[in-house]
Amino acid sequence: MNAAEEAQAVRYMLDDLPREERDRIEDRYFTDDEYFESLSALETQLVRDWLAGSLAPEYAVRLEAWIRRDAVLPGHVALVKALSGPGPGWLSAARSRGSTRRLAC
Repeated sequence: MNAAEEAQAVRYMLDDLPREERDRIEDRYFTDDEYFESLSALETQLVRDWLAGSLAPEYAVRLEAWIRRDAVLPGHVALVKALSGPGPGWLSAARSRGSTRRLAC
């Protein structure tokens, strides 16, 4: 996916495209597995950026609206959040506080 397609896909996900363009994207993702995978990866990146607080404010508002109206996206957000961990360096910070435990094998 090139930069122009990516920008258009983000606008699609954030409900910022005319119906005609949305229909074209939907037709493509139902028929092109590679495009579908690219959109899925882009959705995950949008969620990561939002969780990190690095999404532009106008995009954050649109993403939050999408999360509220979508049946599946809240679960995706929870999964991305769980897989992301508490943040960079969380394991070494926990070790310095003596908070980690070894699992008995």
